[in-house]
Amino acid sequence: MSWLRILLAVCAGALAFARMADAQPERLPVATFAKLPTYSQAQISPEGTHFAFVTSFKGRKHLLIQEANAGQTGAQPVLLPPIEEADISWFRWANNDRLLISYAFTGQRYRSETTETRLISVRRDGTDPILLVRPKRMSSSDPHARAIAQIQDDVVDFLPEDPDHILLSVDTDLDLRSEVLRINVNTGRKKRVQTGRAGVQHWKTDHSGAIRLGYGILARGREKEEQWMLFRDPGKEKWQKAVRMEWYEKGYRPIAFSEEPSIAFVAGSEMTGREALYKVDLVSGEILETVFSHDRVDIDGVIYAPNGRRVVGVRYTDHRPRVRHFDKFHARLQEVFDQLLPDTTNRIVNVARGGQLMLVLASSDREPGAYYLFDRTRSELGFVMAQRPEIEPEKMAPMQPVSYAARDGLEIDGYLTLPLGLEANRLPTVVLPHGGPGARDYVRYDYWVQFLANRGYAVFQPNFRGSTGYGDAFYDAGRREWGKAMQDDVTDGAKWLIDQGIADARRVCIMGGSYGGYAALMGAVKTPGLFNCAVSINGVTDLPMMVAESRRYVGGKIWTKSIGENRADLKDYSPFHQVDKIRIPVLLIQADDDARVPKDHAKKMARKLKKAKKDVTLVRLKDGGHSLDTEAARLGTLKAVERFLAEHLGKG
Repeated sequence: MSWLRILLAVCAGALAFARMADAQPERLPVATFAKLPTYSQAQISPEGTHFAFVTSFKGRKHLLIQEANAGQTGAQPVLLPPIEEADISWFRWANNDRLLISYAFTGQRYRSETTETRLISVRRDGTDPILLVRPKRMSSSDPHARAIAQIQDDVVDFLPEDPDHILLSVDTDLDLRSEVLRINVNTGRKKRVQTGRAGVQHWKTDHSGAIRLGYGILARGREKEEQWMLFRDPGKEKWQKAVRMEWYEKGYRPIAFSEEPSIAFVAGSEMTGREALYKVDLVSGEILETVFSHDRVDIDGVIYAPNGRRVVGVRYTDHRPRVRHFDKFHARLQEVFDQLLPDTTNRIVNVARGGQLMLVLASSDREPGAYYLFDRTRSELGFVMAQRPEIEPEKMAPMQPVSYAARDGLEIDGYLTLPLGLEANRLPTVVLPHGGPGARDYVRYDYWVQFLANRGYAVFQPNFRGSTGYGDAFYDAGRREWGKAMQDDVTDGAKWLIDQGIADARRVCIMGGSYGGYAALMGAVKTPGLFNCAVSINGVTDLPMMVAESRRYVGGKIWTKSIGENRADLKDYSPFHQVDKIRIPVLLIQADDDARVPKDHAKKMARKLKKAKKDVTLVRLKDGGHSLDTEAARLGTLKAVERFLAEHLGKG
């Protein structure tokens, strides 16, 4: 490990971010925050000869492929555009000559909008694109009857030992049974290696690439669904239901196989109430050991050896993303990166030349992301590119962890971001509950938060009950509490800000996207005297309509039970059905191509508010989807929010 000491001696201090005294910055252009990352998802090719990354061009995501030594050779980059209305979702080097690119777009099936994906293979020079899943003929009598799989990018195994092939799970027959195809990425030729099985939508392979686990949702009649898993003993062909695996019936989920073919990693919370990582014997069903458990939060996932199947650590989040490595090599490597880049969260995103080149991403609440290349041969760590070169970290506002007690005594974590140069003293404030609601906020760069802080508003993000990451009890406390206890937690957080003298009681707005948009509207319904205005972005407005829509999809019946099934109760906690109680100005922003919360939610809500002579503004976005994935959607959203807040809260 002498190269680590050399690296520290040569590079210590050279790459640390400059610490500058905070001063209230100038008001930055809206476009600075709305702009898509100039570089993201960066990867280096297996032999280290090329870089590839997603870049913004004309407001859309493109894939840029560049020779690593282009500065010396003068080689021109290759720019691959999105396909019509489809955006690049992810990409990966399949081998040194070809890349896999997943495209996502909003489609329509069964009179409902859906998220569709397509997977192509393309040469690094942009030629010879191959669609890896083609429509399947459904009837010999009708040559035009073809089935088109909805999700076509569920890669089971990238087969690192065979870079010319992948294993892909896809429901080609549209029968809710995903089969597994072995596909040659160079030619598109394919062979079915696993037939579809009832109740299986996902498959996992062991370290040899053998398919050994299948799991998903099994429909039992029109109204009932249950979790389902099949298992195959090492070296055997017969599949069996996981009847003897009590860990699965208790809610544990399979993560990955260990290097021993009968031992797997699983995650579950039955023992501690928080999701932890365990090893199980798949033959006997016995839980063998606890690999990692945190005393306060869940694990977020596992860390794999770069470009491999071996599990080498876990990820978790307290207030910031953290990692814990299981072996000395990766632990020491992480320690070095963290010493050299002390103000950021640092992780290896991919490797080349058998691990001699490592691409590292450093990010924080003020730093959107910067890439560094570590050369083990030379013991050098060098800056490559910034994800958002236009963002100056010293002009961004830091997020501060805070906590408060809800009305029933439950402790709630939250994050407070103050405008630079301003004290926490009666500031105009935006309460920003997150979406999901099965999600959470933590310390990271957020363009909404930084935009609002730059405009002079304090921003508060509460992790209300029902948020993920804090264990079963905290998550389950949010079951069937839409508009009830979950909403009360947000209300109590806003009151706490006022009581602490942080927020100006006369200038508080509630704003959010998706579930956060629902919470914003419910804030207008339940506590109109607390908030001065409400902003809902792609937010749910009508719970009965959402439940009816969700139950059409696999897993929808299980998910909607966490909301509630009594129609009268759902109406009581639906903004659309409680319009008469709203007395504050409302801004609705909705993307027309949102597949998760259809545009009818906002359209119906705006129409009903106007009919009731309420103060409402509806902004329609042409595209961007649920997450506002285009620059135009982000720019339109931020401009509308800026005008609305300036009118109703005053300029910060």
